[in-house]
Amino acid sequence: MKAWVQRILWTALGIVVVAVITALLAVFFILRTNEMTGLTLVDSWKEDYSLSDDARSKMPPDRWTFLVRETPAVESKRNPNLQMVRFLYRPSFHPNVCIAAWKDGDECWIRSTVRQWDQKQETHRLWQKTEPLPLAKWNDLVTALQRKTVNDPLNGAIPSPGLDGSSWHLESSIGGRTTSASVDNPVTSKGLPNFEFVSPRFPAIADFVDTCRHLLELGGVKVPEMH
Repeated sequence: MKAWVQRILWTALGIVVVAVITALLAVFFILRTNEMTGLTLVDSWKEDYSLSDDARSKMPPDRWTFLVRETPAVESKRNPNLQMVRFLYRPSFHPNVCIAAWKDGDECWIRSTVRQWDQKQETHRLWQKTEPLPLAKWNDLVTALQRKTVNDPLNGAIPSPGLDGSSWHLESSIGGRTTSASVDNPVTSKGLPNFEFVSPRFPAIADFVDTCRHLLELGGVKVPEMH
């Protein structure tokens, strides 16, 4: 066999080996990715089952509950200069996620928060990170929220809860205008966790789903199973 042919074959073999190794590493890192990747543990608390419902209701809210109550509308009343967009992803059997993006003066930020339940320890853990958000990304979100298919995907209808799955909540307070949209089980997914194909459950909510998933991407949060 001629030398130049051997060199081509060895080069081709090398390329194949590198491609296979790269693909395996990609699969490895994707499988290891979860909601908490890149976030810092900021709080944890035990679930006390000995307390009655009445006693629970009188206790101060935990950090996650307090965060959920502080809607964009509430935040904007406290600080009129604040503009905010927030996505709450609340699945049945996976960690809850909150992605909040806001603009205060000339600065834009995005905060990712995840509440994880540890069944063995009967403990809630709160993970979080806050990063600057480019102004262009913020402006894209503002543009998206101006569309009725995003801020009111059900066209005024009351969302019908599903038996199981997840509920998605997209809220905003921008320029004195507040919006709040909730959809239960908005997507269907096929395939294995981390490798599933996710699509809107029906066409009318496609823009809503895309915007929520875009917020997850901006916040750097990977949700292995969206349904």
